[in-house]
Amino acid sequence: MAWCVYLMVVHHIPVARVVELLTSLTGAAPSAGFVHSLITRTAAGLAEADARIRALICLAAIVVMDETPLRVGPRLPRPGRKKAEKYLLVAATALYTRFELGDRDLATFRASVLLDLARAGATVVHDRYHLYDHPTFAAGGDPADRDLPDSADHEPDKAVFAGLLHQVCTAHLQRDLTGAAEVHPDETWPEQIAEALRGLVHHTNLARHDAARAAGHDPAHCRYCQPDQPPVGLDELRRRFRQGVLVGLARTTEHGTRPGERKARLLLEFLHDREQDVLRFLTNLDIPPTSNDAERATTPLEDPAEHLRPADQRNRHPAPVHSPRLPGHHGQTRPRDDDHPARGHRRPTLDPRPPRTDLTQPTTHT
Repeated sequence: MAWCVYLMVVHHIPVARVVELLTSLTGAAPSAGFVHSLITRTAAGLAEADARIRALICLAAIVVMDETPLRVGPRLPRPGRKKAEKYLLVAATALYTRFELGDRDLATFRASVLLDLARAGATVVHDRYHLYDHPTFAAGGDPADRDLPDSADHEPDKAVFAGLLHQVCTAHLQRDLTGAAEVHPDETWPEQIAEALRGLVHHTNLARHDAARAAGHDPAHCRYCQPDQPPVGLDELRRRFRQGVLVGLARTTEHGTRPGERKARLLLEFLHDREQDVLRFLTNLDIPPTSNDAERATTPLEDPAEHLRPADQRNRHPAPVHSPRLPGHHGQTRPRDDDHPARGHRRPTLDPRPPRTDLTQPTTHT
């Protein structure tokens, strides 16, 4: 049972193919309905473990979150929606990971751990999706969530929610800055901001390295013990970041009709107004600057050789998984040679002479 659920959930193998595998390996031929019902039975058996993981994540001071679309459920969308896909909301700490399946709406976010994290004032690392900034999760909370039983210990003027502390994923910001550089190829502010962000992240890595060096480690293969060039100071990196944002705001007061210009302007306004949420990782070394841990949790497969490499040489971003192409796949092309011409080219004819232009008169061969 566990093997079937593993194939369907982790590797996204269709139910019909799992039935075929079971028939080939065991000789038994279970029905597709029975194999599919194993997911529900497994979920019921793991309900208690899921509740414990949720409670432990809610007690964490720092949680990394990410959301990704997932094709699950009926093929046709519900009334009022364009797509039938669901969204997987991931919450991860250093020890635990929890998935919440739903839509990319406020109801799913409220059903996740965000509401409990907001009550405790935890720090959440996430992208720029607007629901993370919803008033429900802000300091004081949504009035609809402030229903507490009357008691002598209750202070009416005391806020129920401490509110979420935000750390915006710098990896997502780097992608947005890359897009802004493509929209404004003649401007230098996108690269200046991106370089300053990379330098600030490197500065925190150096601080973590100093703490690890105090605990003792082998400096022979450590890139931080043998840097290529001296790092830039923290104050200078902050100045470059702010100056790049100010220059970008001054150069984008007006925008034309090119796609992405408005998006680049909104990015600059976000970096200017939410600098504390962008650079919060500088105040606490335990706060990661990116949400890569939650993003990796949604990757169905990893490189098997990754776990055999040393810890300091492991790739932080697993290589994408490419689906094998079938021989008749339209995207597959053969090498261009005399025996197998490439798709789209005419095959050589048996008669090397040019084609006949007059089909009414017979052609004589000498």
